[in-house]
Amino acid sequence: MKAIIQKIKMKKLLVALVAILTIAISANAQAEENMFSGTAKAGLYSSYVAGVTGVTFHKNPLLQQSLTVTHNPSGAYVSLWSSYCSEKDFGREIDYTAGICRPVGPLQVDISYSYYNLIPISTFNGDLHALVMNVDFPKVGDVTPFINLEQDLPVNKDVLPGGFLYKVGGKFEIAGVNCALYAGGHDGAYGIKRETVSIIRLNGCYDLKFDTLTVTPAVGLQVPVQAKVDTQVIGSVVASYHF
Repeated sequence: MKAIIQKIKMKKLLVALVAILTIAISANAQAEENMFSGTAKAGLYSSYVAGVTGVTFHKNPLLQQSLTVTHNPSGAYVSLWSSYCSEKDFGREIDYTAGICRPVGPLQVDISYSYYNLIPISTFNGDLHALVMNVDFPKVGDVTPFINLEQDLPVNKDVLPGGFLYKVGGKFEIAGVNCALYAGGHDGAYGIKRETVSIIRLNGCYDLKFDTLTVTPAVGLQVPVQAKVDTQVIGSVVASYHF
């Protein structure tokens, strides 16, 4: 009888050990699976308008796409972004980026380096190195204040000067629409006269989620302040695949 009871206890112990092992292996596999994540995007835009200076790089519809891979535990990421149009103008561009995005106390800080390959300009002579920092501050009511700072360093300043650019604004949500309102300015970037506030811009987008796919229609309204540019409405539809 004791032997039977002992066997039953051993079976229960084995079942418990197998269950614990299965859970541990599953958790480890899940952890490895979540070690990296990525997003591939492809979008159709009504035009390509610079987000700070307000200058129109390309006035007709064009395609823009990107691929980003993130190391989730550290927040480090690499990204490839490109803009393509049939005309040979500033609608053609490829950007290579590496950065890290992490919480620092109550702040969310994203610091990155980018190489802007501006295809229409003489190859590798008119390109730019960009150091960028974006900081999201704690919410004030329903608004998340943010600041974006960018220092562009020219490969050849005689072909295209660099400059310091900035955006200050807030992000908020209205009826499921993600919005951002900001003012942008610069210190005389790209040979343009210094503008403390170049433009004010309001962006809004709505995410339509389908499992790993998200489709995001968006619209932006740009209003010039000091910049010698037109008031513009910019529309886009972007498909994002998450993996």
